[in-house]
Amino acid sequence: MNRKPIYSEEHYWVDGGLHAPIPAIEAYKRGYKNIVVIRTNPIGCNGNHEWLNKVKSGLPRTKTAELIDMLLTHEQAYNETEAFLLNPPDDVNIFEIHPHRALKSKLIGSDIHSLNHDYEHGKHIGQYFLRTMMSYCQCDCCQSA
Repeated sequence: MNRKPIYSEEHYWVDGGLHAPIPAIEAYKRGYKNIVVIRTNPIGCNGNHEWLNKVKSGLPRTKTAELIDMLLTHEQAYNETEAFLLNPPDDVNIFEIHPHRALKSKLIGSDIHSLNHDYEHGKHIGQYFLRTMMSYCQCDCCQSA
């Protein structure tokens, strides 16, 4: 898998998660009224990297400055989505699946024990969500399950 930006048409292109880390707003704009958000962090867990603006101001236009811009763009999009999720429009149902504490694995360099622990934890949370939703759902597919 290539994790580097793709250069095309005089621009670098990256994963869409940079601009929409939780694409709930986009789903709502597309007309979806029941949105399931799956998080890898507990609700309310976010970072504030405003200090990077000061670092960036001292840098010439370099790859490092571009990476800082990407991080700040990601953070801004994440915070906008957080605001949407905390106060959604009246015509949408938001369901969130999330761990209740920080995961043992990290973004980079996790050991297999931590990854397996977090996988099992996520599987249990997902199964709980499905059991809970099936008890409320009235559709034919859930009633026959």
